[in-house]
Amino acid sequence: MNLTQQLQLPFDTVMAYLQRELRKKGFKILSISSIDKPFNELLDITFSRYSIISAAILPLAYRALTMDENFGVVMPCNVAVYEKDDKTVISAIKPTAFTHLIGDGILTSTLTLIERKLQDVLSVFERRGSKLVHSAQCSVLS
Repeated sequence: MNLTQQLQLPFDTVMAYLQRELRKKGFKILSISSIDKPFNELLDITFSRYSIISAAILPLAYRALTMDENFGVVMPCNVAVYEKDDKTVISAIKPTAFTHLIGDGILTSTLTLIERKLQDVLSVFERRGSKLVHSAQCSVLS
């Protein structure tokens, strides 16, 4: 049901690379919500770093919303990034998990395409993991 990666990378590095990779796959970053800060500031609760990136492939979102206004319930894609046990975790619900709510074949194929693009983004971290660590270390040193 989830697309998840646990990474041995700093939170800020993951956030930067994730946004870049989402853009490369055609996603528009609509918002970034920091969940930990309101917990700390408003509730006086210490919470590990936790952000949610909301992103959409706008032409697909437009097509889907013009076919069924209720599609907005399952978009934009929300990708959670958080720290856990000295790792940074990326997690998103597979868009195809919502196919039973949609029912339309064209909209289902749209969800499948979006999911494939999300999987491509996460696979970058698998392929480039050590290179990203090296880049992060180099940026800290410079």
